Amino acid sequence: MVNIILTSENNPVHAYKDKKDFGYIQLQSVEMVINGNWIGEKKRTTLMRGSVELLQKYVATLAKNNMLAGKISVSEFLEDNCPENYLSRLNDKIPYEESILQFLKSVDKDGPLMTSGGKRILRFTDYDPSGTAVDILVQHDNVDEIKAYNAAKKTAGANLPG
Repeated sequence: MVNIILTSENNPVHAYKDKKDFGYIQLQSVEMVINGNWIGEKKRTTLMRGSVELLQKYVATLAKNNMLAGKISVSEFLEDNCPENYLSRLNDKIPYEESILQFLKSVDKDGPLMTSGGKRILRFTDYDPSGTAVDILVQHDNVDEIKAYNAAKKTAGANLPG
């Protein structure tokens, strides 16, 4: 199941400020993921965009208690091997590096980018109403860089007053 994240006014549809007739539904799920021999939970989010009218109809028809059937799937690609249907999501009205920021796979908001063979990994999320989509993942190989970052973060956290 996928949760619909409500606006501060408890509305499932978030209207765009500059184009009030269009908006999005913010979806969130917690998925169990297996990484090697470890199992964990990962929070996933995605946006469903469209006209406010159609989004409201969609929620009214298919949502129950602000939940939708299905799941959020992840598709990852090396930057130089990303299919056009995913690259078309980039905003061509702004510089490439700026438009790609939200799709770069990283440890966290401030952490290093995940790479494979020195190439950046792009990460896209999609809502799948059928719940059958299979994740496409690219394993990063800059393990030492990420371990060093996590160790430094842990050390910094241990030195905080509190």
